[in-house]
Amino acid sequence: MAFKVLGYFMNKEEKLANSDLFFPPGGMVVWIFAFAELAVFATAALAFLYQRNLELELFSSSRLELNQFLATINTLILISSSFLVVKSVEAYELKLKKRTNQYLCGSITLGISFLCLKFVEYSEKSDMNFVLGANTFFDYYWLLTGFHAIHVFIGIGVLIWMSYYVKKDIEFSEEDLNFHTGANYWHLCDLIWIIIFPLLYLL
Repeated sequence: MAFKVLGYFMNKEEKLANSDLFFPPGGMVVWIFAFAELAVFATAALAFLYQRNLELELFSSSRLELNQFLATINTLILISSSFLVVKSVEAYELKLKKRTNQYLCGSITLGISFLCLKFVEYSEKSDMNFVLGANTFFDYYWLLTGFHAIHVFIGIGVLIWMSYYVKKDIEFSEEDLNFHTGANYWHLCDLIWIIIFPLLYLL
């Protein structure tokens, strides 16, 4: 589902911006950054899978201590938030200021909800003493989800910045820092979670 949303967004952006390979929506910088971030998380995922093969019983039993329900809800929240960003891009291109901000505010609210649920999950793990250093599985759990949570926190700030610019009718003048740049960054947060979710909670 997340890949469909991301693909829909990218196709829509290509049509609206009438860009080519060297001038992608949002500017080249954000795409280079996105691929670099995905490469980092992909490397971490491979390391996780390698370590899992070495400690299969530990990883399997530790995974059962995670809250799959909260993680599933958070997955749906991020996918929904990403979809609202897609709709905000459509509204922005049509110069529908009010609708653009409505979609952005909805996405911001969902992003904050994601972090709130993540805090609840972290509190559960801390109360059960499954903290960083408890075992190899939870080392990966805290590092991967924590790094992602930082991305989401920054992403919320980016969405707020976008909403402020739209509300105040401020032009996005920088080639590599515009409305599409912010939208692409938020989709990156969604995509990274789609890698983390099955890796930690389902395997």
